[in-house]
Amino acid sequence: DVRIGEAIRARRLDRGLSAWELAGAIGASEKAMVRFESGQSRISAATLLRIAGALRCSSRVLLGEPDLFADPEAVRLVGAWSLLDSDAERRSCLDFLEALTPNLDPDAKPKP
Repeated sequence: DVRIGEAIRARRLDRGLSAWELAGAIGASEKAMVRFESGQSRISAATLLRIAGALRCSSRVLLGEPDLFADPEAVRLVGAWSLLDSDAERRSCLDFLEALTPNLDPDAKPKP
């Protein structure tokens, strides 16, 4: 809860919003927003989605996951991937990318 609150506060400050402005945008009180940001109150999924919408980011970002689609090159990569016709083509691409990144840990999370 604290980590999510810190992410909300950081994103809010990046957007130049006050706690009062963000609270108003999601239909909450400023006190509730301060409690969310400090980790004193748990945030429901619905509230997290409203906050993410108001901050113009993915809820994944607020949860600490990378927003891969914020990177234009990642968007291009996904677009190209979707145009591949066969499993063999996809496997070849994966083999190529893995060869470029020999230290890749398949269980590692992407960097934000």
